[in-house]
Amino acid sequence: MVDQDAVVAAVDEGRSGADVGRQFGITRERVRQILLARGRRLGPVGGGPPRLPPLEDLVIRRGSDECWGWRGNISQAGYATWRHGHTAYRAIYEAERGAIPQGLEIDHLCRNRGCVNPNHLEAVTRSENVRRGWAARRA
Repeated sequence: MVDQDAVVAAVDEGRSGADVGRQFGITRERVRQILLARGRRLGPVGGGPPRLPPLEDLVIRRGSDECWGWRGNISQAGYATWRHGHTAYRAIYEAERGAIPQGLEIDHLCRNRGCVNPNHLEAVTRSENVRRGWAARRA
């Protein structure tokens, strides 16, 4: 019989289900079943996406008036991306300012899509965001 607490602890360390299964002599499916029995989930087959460092570890902080860089992925459109394609600037805005109000989206006041400085982010309507974007392009 396998020590289920040890299996859960190994998964919590960030190891894949396959690696944990090999360590304990069980299948990845059995690891998944142990986690499900405890109301937990294991990532998709293949180990799923790698565990990401905490959001804060990916921010390149500069002065409060400057754009802050992003060490994580940048989308083809130039936006800082976070877990599973979600945008990092939204996650940072919500961490600093709270939930984004229904019907609003985040505008980069600095016009730098890769910036994650919460002082450069504002919740606005879609039409306002588009208007500002067009105005910046014409300037």
